Amino acid sequence: PEPKRVNHNVLLNLVLCVVYGISGSLWNGTAYAAYLKKIARGKNGPLGDVEAVQGLASLLTALPVGYVADKVGRAKVLRAGGVLLLITTAMQIFVLEWVGTEEDDNGEGGRYDATVALWIMGVIMAFFGIGDGLVNGPMMALYADSTPEGERSTFFNYLFVCYMVASACGPLVSIILFQTLGDVWDLWHLRLVIYIGLGIEIFNAVLMLFFDDRKALDEGEENSASSEGDDEGCNEDENDRDNHRTTGDSSPSSAEIMSQSSMPNTELLQRQKWIPY
Repeated sequence: PEPKRVNHNVLLNLVLCVVYGISGSLWNGTAYAAYLKKIARGKNGPLGDVEAVQGLASLLTALPVGYVADKVGRAKVLRAGGVLLLITTAMQIFVLEWVGTEEDDNGEGGRYDATVALWIMGVIMAFFGIGDGLVNGPMMALYADSTPEGERSTFFNYLFVCYMVASACGPLVSIILFQTLGDVWDLWHLRLVIYIGLGIEIFNAVLMLFFDDRKALDEGEENSASSEGDDEGCNEDENDRDNHRTTGDSSPSSAEIMSQSSMPNTELLQRQKWIPY
């Protein structure tokens, strides 16, 4: 038998899940939190505000994004999200360049306005939150539409494993970079780690442009794919019955036993009619 080809959207989703997990855990993790605390002059409040904006934006836009995806198509929304992610990544790189790596005697940035920088980064994180909503919403829906109905749990397990492994790779790469460059958490080293993660984020944006609604499985394809195993089981039962006929064996086949066990007991049903519940 010919090997099964992986669906276009399924393969693209798995690859995107891996690189998305690596990029997110690399730049939007400990390194970015330490960077924000540096430019906030060591305060934790602005750090929490900027990080919270991302999740809040993802929450507020989840329903509108899902509604638009159902109306115009999931692939079109994902392509728009790829363009948004590309623009947002460019904005983040521009702000990081504007902030620079100069630090004062206390190890904190000094030549920029910290309030303005944090406000701009908050807006950028809101756009990244919308991008997260696109990945966790329409992309997951298109992934489900592109998998056979009886095998979706298996494919979602593959997706979960890819994301968890990728999420563990980001901190590992950060450790290797800091050990190689020197375990110094200044603005220059932190920005370098963030740049690597943002570079992978550009690749994520490009991948989001190649999703296609036309390559999702329709109901007929899903039923045919999920019924292949059932057809094999039926063929085995027919072969068993043919063997019994040719050999003259009087013992019932497995299919006959199952059919007999599934037949209702008429005497039991008649007794149950008179049971006062």
